[in-house]
Amino acid sequence: MKNAITRKGEKADMLQVLALINELAEYEKAPKVTRDRLYLDALQGLYSNSTKVLMDVEGGNNLMYLPLDKILEQNRSQEED
Repeated sequence: MKNAITRKGEKADMLQVLALINELAEYEKAPKVTRDRLYLDALQGLYSNSTKVLMDVEGGNNLMYLPLDKILEQNRSQEED
């Protein structure tokens, strides 16, 4: 059983290595595009579970905050009434 788990782990590691090799090849072709895509992918992963939104207004000093979790909660309670 331990052998099977080790093989699964090795297979996952090998897939990660292959993915990184592919990323490197893409990076060498178009560094800026690949860097931007990796950055956006990372942000998407980071913020995908967030229920709050911060918006920067161009040319302004204010940051708009949208508490989506509170808005959704309020809508649910109104629908139940």
